[in-house]
Amino acid sequence: MSGTTQSQVASLPIEAEGARIRELSRSGRHSDALDAAEALAAAAPPSRDLLYLIAANQRCLNQIYKALKTLQRLEQQHPRFSLMYRAATVTRLCGMLLGR
Repeated sequence: MSGTTQSQVASLPIEAEGARIRELSRSGRHSDALDAAEALAAAAPPSRDLLYLIAANQRCLNQIYKALKTLQRLEQQHPRFSLMYRAATVTRLCGMLLGR
């Protein structure tokens, strides 16, 4: 998990950790970003942005089924989050292209 323990994650401000996760994702380090996002989600109730980051990185790692399940959870908890619908469409298309 990119060297970050759960206790270290818990001591970081959530916003700073979210920014770090977004930067990992932007730089193509999707596995590290996913590990960090999942650790943060385990340490605190996941926000809509954190769930979105988890799903986006799962999709980038071709974990299509997991990404769709995460987006389903996001939809249940935050049904008015418009980015979720775009992400769900893109993820479904990726799954179709990959034959999943």
